[in-house]
Amino acid sequence: MNIERIKEKLTELFTLHRVVFWNDPEREFEEMLPSLGLDGPDGNDGINILRPEKIGQLKAKVVIEIERTGDKFLVYSPDAIPRPEDDWLLDVRLYSYQFFADSASMIVEDLGLRNHSLRDHISKRKKFFANKQRMAQLKK
Repeated sequence: MNIERIKEKLTELFTLHRVVFWNDPEREFEEMLPSLGLDGPDGNDGINILRPEKIGQLKAKVVIEIERTGDKFLVYSPDAIPRPEDDWLLDVRLYSYQFFADSASMIVEDLGLRNHSLRDHISKRKKFFANKQRMAQLKK
C-alpha cells in the first residue's frame, strides 16, 4: 500500500473527525506508522497517535475524553476490533471513524461508500477493480 495515499486519506479524515481508529490485525502498517509524519514538530501541533495496547484502554479513554479534548487522535491498534463487550473505547469508537488501509477498504473509500460491509466482496474481485477506467465509471 502506498504510504502517501494512506497519509492523504488520514489527513482528509481528520478534517471531518477528531478521532480515527485504525485496527491492523495483520500488523502490515505498524512499522511505517512513525513515517506517516502525522505528529507536528513538537508532537502537539499535529495528530496524536495513541496505542491502547501500550498505555491501556482506560488511559487512552481518559486522554481522549478528559485530558486533551481539543486534540486529534489516531488510535492505532495492531489487534482486531474488539468485541463490543470487551471494548473500553466503544463509546468513542461509535462517534469516531474506523479507518482501514487494506486495498479492498481503500477501493470502498474511493467509491465514496461509508459502509465497509462490501470489503470481503471487493477483496475477492481485486482484478476487476484494478481497471482504472472501470473505477472511474463506478465513481460516477
